[in-house]
Amino acid sequence: YVTFAMVPGLPQPQVEETADDLINWMSAREESSRVRLHVELLVDSGSIGLSTADGVTDARFDLLWMGADDSTLSNTRVIWASTPGSIPDDLNNNFLEVMLTPAEGADDSAIRDTWEPRLTEIAPHGLLTITN
Repeated sequence: YVTFAMVPGLPQPQVEETADDLINWMSAREESSRVRLHVELLVDSGSIGLSTADGVTDARFDLLWMGADDSTLSNTRVIWASTPGSIPDDLNNNFLEVMLTPAEGADDSAIRDTWEPRLTEIAPHGLLTITN
């Protein structure tokens, strides 16, 4: 498990370009050593779990950027779901976990009503957690 922290204030295209570079790095390491790397990228508005599977990270970035644009949220974390003792499945988004931290004064139920359909579109069995 590796966590990379991005320099604060980087524009979205540069964050996504860096993520692509990290995914290429992960893929090369996994092919040569037969290990599974789990990488989380920290950005200003939250974090995202990267995947080496085609298109999976792009869908996660869609959720992350929605969270960054949502004034009712102070943080959005988009990661692979796992249960204690299990290996996280970061090769698909079926069981994705999205953890949202509301901004001060935001209505948790309104956030849930807005975000549950968004999450279901990308992760049919996803888990939405609202933290305070």
